[in-house]
Amino acid sequence: MKILIAVRFEKELLKNLNELSNLVKLEGSEIHLTHIFKKEVLSVDLTTYEWPSENEYKVMKKKGLKNLEKIGQDLFKKFNPKKIVTSVSLDFSAKEALTEKIKKEKYDVVIVTTRGLHGFKGLFHSSVADYLIKHSPTPVLVLR
Repeated sequence: MKILIAVRFEKELLKNLNELSNLVKLEGSEIHLTHIFKKEVLSVDLTTYEWPSENEYKVMKKKGLKNLEKIGQDLFKKFNPKKIVTSVSLDFSAKEALTEKIKKEKYDVVIVTTRGLHGFKGLFHSSVADYLIKHSPTPVLVLR
């Protein structure tokens, strides 16, 4: 089984990943851990800036890959997966980047975590999980 896990580096969300062994067969699976950093365009005093800069992204990517490798070792190695693959990317839209990755790589299942924002708080946050449920060609498992 080829599994994509979209990782957000928030402690309470990482705790949810511990429950995966009860939900998905991890032994012998190919586990892909990915994180997408959001690229932003900022305007200050009529000047436009992109964040992060190329140099900042290099540092972020290095730290992100290191964090994903640690998560792979700490949470998933005990399940004896066939392979653990880590990737980090930068995009204006994590939702669309993940959807494209899913279409391109042909995963069996996609796993995302959510903060579970509802009501007024959730009104202004467009959920990656909601988007993937609607647009992913692959089944999506959402962890809260």
